[in-house]
Amino acid sequence: MRIQSSQAVAPLLVLALSILSACVDEKIVFEDPGDDPGEIPTAAAGFTGYQDQAAQLTFCGTCHVDKHTEWLKTGHSKAWKNLQESGHSDESCEGCHTTNQLGNVATQTAGFLATMDRRYQDVQCESCHGPGLVHIGSPSNATVPGAPLATGTTLTTGCGECHRSPMTPFLEEWAQSRHMVLGAQASNPSCTACHSGDGALVAWGVDSQWAEKGATTGKVATTCAVCHDPHGTANPAQLRFPVTTADLETNLCMKCHDRRDRAGLHRRDRPRRAPVADPQERPRRHAEGDQGPRPGRARRGGIGESRAVTSLDTVYQDRLLDLAAEIARDGHEVPSPTAVGSAYSRACGSRIAVQVALDGDRVADYGQRVEACALGSAAASVVGAAIVGRTVAEVRQAAAEMEAMLTRGGPPPGGAFAELAALEPARGFTNRHGSMQLSFKALEKAFRSAGL
Repeated sequence: MRIQSSQAVAPLLVLALSILSACVDEKIVFEDPGDDPGEIPTAAAGFTGYQDQAAQLTFCGTCHVDKHTEWLKTGHSKAWKNLQESGHSDESCEGCHTTNQLGNVATQTAGFLATMDRRYQDVQCESCHGPGLVHIGSPSNATVPGAPLATGTTLTTGCGECHRSPMTPFLEEWAQSRHMVLGAQASNPSCTACHSGDGALVAWGVDSQWAEKGATTGKVATTCAVCHDPHGTANPAQLRFPVTTADLETNLCMKCHDRRDRAGLHRRDRPRRAPVADPQERPRRHAEGDQGPRPGRARRGGIGESRAVTSLDTVYQDRLLDLAAEIARDGHEVPSPTAVGSAYSRACGSRIAVQVALDGDRVADYGQRVEACALGSAAASVVGAAIVGRTVAEVRQAAAEMEAMLTRGGPPPGGAFAELAALEPARGFTNRHGSMQLSFKALEKAFRSAGL
């Protein structure tokens, strides 16, 4: 099979070092005695899609084997199947469950939306990188299609073209955070590793190809693909690093949000807020009726000047991140559990499984396995620290108070579960309510299975 000047494409496979020289000329680079994938539809606008749909082998994957293997473990590789099995599949949903112009640099209708060809089902490599036909026909660094990091509410590139309202409003959440601001610090070589997205990736040693990659950094804000690896990772939500570890060197958020003075750039006398031993003694920032500005929350000009008080930089406060970093009873195995239960949030992929040992109607031992976002992890940490010794009725009351706090503006839970007040600023993020209540939902399943 030969690379042709028409839309026909020969898959490339690096089999040995001797093949490398063939990857930059017009010689035969791969011979396949099997079937020919045929010509790429002209209307696809250079998108190649699957070489073998049944095996989910993309044209890109014949060379980029490692990345393809990682991708097969992600939800993107199951996008079409998940849509069809969802029970609410609709033609309007297909653009974000297939490979086409959404999310990349292509501007014309392309891929599945232009051809309805099954080879473009699922969110494949080209969904982010754009059309790969030129690179396949002339493989070199110069023809590598870089995936754009940039995204935004008014842009037609990046993750935000699909991960937005009304189904998954992650773009809108991000737009309320300081991560979306590319400030003056981004151009400072000493600051760019934490104040720009491309600077962070370079500092972390990420060697992927993105569209804005160049000799200098500081060109892109901290967008989705900075913290989440589109190729897939072993961490929940495809995070590049874990968020539940207490190790400051490997915790994703702590790589920047650690307040350590690495190069004399930050104030040495600014103390890290210590954990509050008794949540009920936590001082309120705002006295009742005080309408003045919050301490340390000066108004900012420009982008985000009228940002609502409930924004992500408010939500992810120090105490909440402390809770998420060390989840109480995470990984603890109950020797003889009375009941078990689990719960899953479709909105963010968080999952919690619990084990409960009961002495009558009182919790005698408790263990949990938490794979959740920071909000879900923080809530699970509070529950894990408070639950032993509590009655089933007390747990259910805390669950009801937690739901009321999030959905109806009620006061935070009291008593042993009072530390859940740390999640009160997150009530405005309705698509995360499920993850913050996962521990209680899993516990309710366990209680019911025990006949309670």
